[in-house]
Amino acid sequence: MQLRDSVVLVTGAGRGWGRSIALAFARAAAKLVIVSRTGTEIRETARLIKDEGGDVYAFSADLGTDDGINKTFTTIQEKYKKLDVLINNAAILKYKKLNNTTEEEIKLLTNVNLLSYLLLCKKFLVGMIERQRGCIINVSSNAGIWPFENETVYAATKFAIEGFSKSLALEVKGYGIPVNTITPGGTEKGIRMKPTNMLESEFEGLDPAEREKYTDSMKYTEAFLYLAKQDGARITGERVLAYELSESIRQDGWGVEYQHLEQVRPEWMR
Repeated sequence: MQLRDSVVLVTGAGRGWGRSIALAFARAAAKLVIVSRTGTEIRETARLIKDEGGDVYAFSADLGTDDGINKTFTTIQEKYKKLDVLINNAAILKYKKLNNTTEEEIKLLTNVNLLSYLLLCKKFLVGMIERQRGCIINVSSNAGIWPFENETVYAATKFAIEGFSKSLALEVKGYGIPVNTITPGGTEKGIRMKPTNMLESEFEGLDPAEREKYTDSMKYTEAFLYLAKQDGARITGERVLAYELSESIRQDGWGVEYQHLEQVRPEWMR
């Protein structure tokens, strides 16, 4: 798939990895649609893209609600009539034991981290199947394959995303639509990306030594472009390690052959 002029939706693009993913696709000359719940953050992402000459349409919406899902779908259909690449990245993480998590918080995490992915896939797949063209990338987490204390609800949503994506990949492979999950990776080298729930202002307020523990999220973005560029569903149903694939692309170019890598949980994450 040629990324130039392709319509790409990135949810949760107001900060962190979502912002970096959006910038990467803008630099590849895609037509970006970005959405986030926080208006000030999504407007800042849009400003950064426009300052580089990128094509972007930004708006705020709460993807944990039916109104937010419908607004996102309707906006893209009215403006572009199609979607080529869907990147489900919106997520909420709360570090709490289950007993200390309210029912409202459980519903919030489930609606944003899981249900929004399912509903956006369902809505946009109709057009993708008709055109036999499209790409779906669902952002996952280490909590999608390993248990973490105080992340019980978050892990439940991410484990579900892994199973959902692999099953959906089987359903739509015949239409040439790849469906993959992607996770930061880099764990074996001790490389870490800034946590999803950390605000930019909070990150900037960290002690310099603490900030140095985290890697620039732009270094994890080539993997997204690589998956979106593929013709048909050559790579589908995979759980992709973003840092490792992006590093391979930086070293060997875009023609590098994808290799499935099993992620080993390092001692420092236990």
